[in-house]
Amino acid sequence: MSDISLAGFTIYPGILTDESYVLPVYSFKCPCDILYYLPRDTMAYLGNNYLEKIFMPKDLKKYRNKRHKTCHQLSELIHHIGINISAVSCECQFLRTEICSSVDLSNFEKKISFKSDPKLELETIINNLKNYDYLEMNAQLDRFIINYWAFSVDAWSQPSGNCNFQEIKKRIETAPEAKLSMLLNENTVLFEKEIKSILDAVIIPPLIRIINNYAYSAADVLGKILSIVQQDMLKYGQILSRDKFKL
Repeated sequence: MSDISLAGFTIYPGILTDESYVLPVYSFKCPCDILYYLPRDTMAYLGNNYLEKIFMPKDLKKYRNKRHKTCHQLSELIHHIGINISAVSCECQFLRTEICSSVDLSNFEKKISFKSDPKLELETIINNLKNYDYLEMNAQLDRFIINYWAFSVDAWSQPSGNCNFQEIKKRIETAPEAKLSMLLNENTVLFEKEIKSILDAVIIPPLIRIINNYAYSAADVLGKILSIVQQDMLKYGQILSRDKFKL
């Protein structure tokens, strides 16, 4: 389950400014081929099954031009759809919960920011990730992604509309998550090369990719997910910046 997709955006009222901001909602398919959405922290009090309204990525430019309006006005001006967000409840999830341990991504930024040697802490996190059987697609992972997006694209302290794209791009590339992504993907490339060197002569490439997907550790999966999120932030950060870019 290393493939996640940007399903859309949810609009939230501004925290330190009058302007609203958006956060991404990601979808994924479990091994049973059932579509799910990464749940928000709100699942803790909304329950394991709730409805959330989002608008499509193709409408982000429309949001950018009208973001000075209230959330209620935006919900009427921009087409929204309702999606059902629920905890993964298929057969494969029950099996994994019983036989495997998942990853704890809580307080990632604090673990990095307050260490005297951030690089050493990142390497420690990666080594710990390798010991886990899988990466659970839960609210903790969503919060991990949201924190990266909010720091890089929205910058929390100022709306992204007041930043140019180069400022957003720099934050994306210098965040702790970017350093983690780089180290994770370096290890994954080495792993894939090793598998390819063993199987290349006897198995066709599509089958090797399938074997890789099943053999990925939690570290490999998180690296793949971070790469997808980074590409999305670069693409849509252009629209949300004060620069005038076109998709």
